[in-house]
Amino acid sequence: MNREIHELEKQLGLAERADSYTNYDPLYIGNTQEGREGYWSDLKKKAASGYKSPDLIWMIKETKGGICAPRFGYGDCQVLLLLHKDCYDILGCAPVESGTLEHLFNGSEGPGKLPRADRYVKAAYEMMTFSNDYAVRLQTLSECGNYQDYYVYAVPGNFQFSDVETGMDERLKKFIADFQRKYKKQ
Repeated sequence: MNREIHELEKQLGLAERADSYTNYDPLYIGNTQEGREGYWSDLKKKAASGYKSPDLIWMIKETKGGICAPRFGYGDCQVLLLLHKDCYDILGCAPVESGTLEHLFNGSEGPGKLPRADRYVKAAYEMMTFSNDYAVRLQTLSECGNYQDYYVYAVPGNFQFSDVETGMDERLKKFIADFQRKYKKQ
């Protein structure tokens, strides 16, 4: 089964993965715990249908601090846009998070550049190892296969988790529509 899984991953253009993977996108909010057999079945369906990850993926970022911090899934969150490198003018988008401590360690390749999504995710979780009073949770609303093919853009402001999760925040929908008109390659 592992050999077939690796062949399907290669067919779908996924980076080489360990035998421990159980989801196409480990951060996808809709994942169910079906183990390797469920993952194998999911890959077969994706390969048969010619599935490709969307060119723009919404990601919810929740951070919590303090011993009395509320649990994840409620209250405010940030929204990050994962932008496919071949579909968006990555150099035209200015990073929103510059000047923050996180920006210094977010995996960007230098000042004024958007961080690559794989590096951003790694840096966000590594920050937790430096503090016992900080927690972060990242979740995508669509499945992303290769994080190294995406860059992260932070949408300005905070949003209600439930409105983002359900796609009901009108301010966010307008921002993304305007963003796509301005930065999506033709």
